[in-house]
Parts: sequence; structure tokens; C-alpha cells
Amino acid sequence: LALLGWNLTRGGTPPVVFTPTELDAGSRFKIFLAAQALKVYRDSTGTWPSSLDAVGFGNEGLTYEVVDTTYVIPATIGGAPVFYRSGDNLDFFRDASRELIR
Repeated sequence: LALLGWNLTRGGTPPVVFTPTELDAGSRFKIFLAAQALKVYRDSTGTWPSSLDAVGFGNEGLTYEVVDTTYVIPATIGGAPVFYRSGDNLDFFRDASRELIR
């Protein structure tokens, strides 16, 4: 009961766990991981999955759209629209992992 009272009297804003830069890097790295999972799915089945649920990324806040024989993952990172299209260079997304290491 004392802990509940302490939590209720704290008020204020919740602590900042991740900086905006870390949140952006996390989004980019999620796209990198999703792209890897989609490639593995395509290599093993010969087709793109109907949704990110099939590769375990359905609840990660990403969207995915198949366009002909390719796909695109659109996102907003740092307030700017970013698109990963299958076959594009993944370095920008992969290198985000370096920003997440503390």
C-alpha cells in the first residue's frame, strides 16, 4: 500500500528511456531485421508473405506492401518519410545498430 501511495504522489512525466536518436535508430534497425526475415521467407517459399505477421514482425509498428516482384517498407524516421525497397542497400538500416550500443 505504501508503494502505491508513493507511485501516485510521484506525478510528473515518465522518465525518458530512449533519446530521439535511439528511437530513430531502433526503427531503422527493425526495418533491417524485417528485410532479412522477408528475404529468408522468399528464399524458402519462392514468394513474398502476405503480411509481416508471417515473419514475426506483425506487431513492430511497421507496414509492408508487395509491389509486383518486390516490396516496400515505408516508415517515418526523425519526422521524415523513409522507404526501404527490396534490393536497396541496407547499410543505412543495418548501421543503426551502432547507435543503439551504449
